Amino acid sequence: MKKHLLFLLLLVGFYCNAQVKNYLCNHKETNGEIFKDYITLTFNNNSIVKGVYYGNQPEISFVADIDFEENKSTKLSFNLTNYKFSRQIVSPHIKAQYFEPKKLAFALNEGYYFGYVVDNELQLQFTWIYADSATKDMVFSLVKKE
Repeated sequence: MKKHLLFLLLLVGFYCNAQVKNYLCNHKETNGEIFKDYITLTFNNNSIVKGVYYGNQPEISFVADIDFEENKSTKLSFNLTNYKFSRQIVSPHIKAQYFEPKKLAFALNEGYYFGYVVDNELQLQFTWIYADSATKDMVFSLVKKE
C-alpha cells in the first residue's frame, strides 16, 4: 500500500510540475486556402517530455505523436508516429472523430522535422525524404492561454 501511495504522489508531483504549451502555424496550400497546424508540447523541469502534432490539409487532417530523435530545451529533431485521421479540422481544442483511410495521397514516413525553440516560437524545417530532400520552413508561434 505504501508503494502505491508513493507512486501516486510521484505521479501527481510530475503533472503538477508539467507545463503544456500549444504552438500554431498558419500555412497556405496550393489551392490558396490557409490551414492551421498545431504542436502541443509538455515540458517538465525545462525538458520536453511529450509532443503531439495536429495537421490540417485540404482533403484530410491528422493527429500524430511526436517521436523525438533530439530533444533539448532549445533544439528539436523529430518524426511523427501513431497517426489518427479525420475529415474534420483538428486542434488541441477540438475533439475530432477519426477514421481509418483505405489509401493516402502521401507516405506517412515521408520526412522529418528539425529546428529550434526560440523565445515564443518553434522554428522548424520539414525535409521530404522522397522529393530530393526538398524543405519547407514552418514557424509555430506560442498560443497565449485564454
